[in-house]
Amino acid sequence: MLLYMMQLYIPGFIKRGKLEGLFYLTADAFQAELPELKGLSFAKCLSKYAYFVTLSSSDFRKGSLSGKITDCRLFLLFL
Repeated sequence: MLLYMMQLYIPGFIKRGKLEGLFYLTADAFQAELPELKGLSFAKCLSKYAYFVTLSSSDFRKGSLSGKITDCRLFLLFL
């Protein structure tokens, strides 16, 4: 209940700003180019983030990225 109430009172621009920060960190961890986010709502950004992580992790599994460096970066991302 408390989490639901907190979601109601966090302004969209703050949630979107935090999500943009997560985009930057994830792009850096995967050494990927950051997708265009300008003009997107929080919900659209969230969908785009899910797609971005799916593509980036797919590239990682295919071995197109340096494994040990990305492993370390992803570990640090979620600390």
